Amino acid sequence: MSAWVDSTGSGIPRNKNCPPVKAVNDELDPWPPRIDIIGFSYDRAGGLGGGTDRPQDWYVEWLARQVPFSLDPYRRLADYLLTNGRVAAANQVLYAGKERQLEESEGLTRVLLFLQWIFVGYGIRTWYILAWVLGMILLGALVFSRTQEARLRNMPYCLAYSTETFLPFVELRRQHGEIDFAGRTRYYLYLHKLMGWVCSLFFVSALAGLFEV
Repeated sequence: MSAWVDSTGSGIPRNKNCPPVKAVNDELDPWPPRIDIIGFSYDRAGGLGGGTDRPQDWYVEWLARQVPFSLDPYRRLADYLLTNGRVAAANQVLYAGKERQLEESEGLTRVLLFLQWIFVGYGIRTWYILAWVLGMILLGALVFSRTQEARLRNMPYCLAYSTETFLPFVELRRQHGEIDFAGRTRYYLYLHKLMGWVCSLFFVSALAGLFEV
C-alpha cells in the first residue's frame, strides 16, 4: 500500500466493516484499540494529502496498539518521518519501539536490552553514557578525597585521579599508579575501574552502530 488515510472530516464514507469513530481527548479517533500492522508499508500517511503534522506522541500511541508486537512497524514509521524531516519524532518512535521490546522480552535478551537502555538509551540517546561518566568520576573523586592516602599525596580533590582510573588508557600523572589504597576504598577502586571499562564498551558499541534499532 502506498498511503493510508484516517481523516474523519473528509466526508468520505467509512467502510461498514470499520469500527465506529470514537472521541479521544476531544478528537475523533478512527483507529481501533488493537491493530495488526506487521508488513504494512506506505509512503504517505495521515489525511487526504498525507503529511506528518501530527505530534510525535500520536505516532507512539498509534504504534502501541499493534498486536502482536514487532519492531518492524516502528522502523517503517521512523524511516517515513526521517524522509519528511521529522528527526526528533523518528527517534522518539524508535525509542518507544525499543521500550516495548524490553517489556515483551525475557531472559538474557531482557537483561541485554536493559543494559542498553540504562547506559546508551538503546543507542538512540547516547548522551546517557556521558551522564554515567561524569557521575562516576565525581563519585570517585568524593570517595578518594576522603582517604588518608589522598591527604598524604596532597590530593585534596582527587578529580584527576578519579578521571585517570575511570577512563581506560588515560594517564595524567605517573605518581597515581603508585597509590595503594587500603580497606574498603580498594574495593571501590576495583568497581570504579570496572565501570570505566563497561561505559567505554557501551559507548564504542553505540558509536559503531552495534545496537540494533
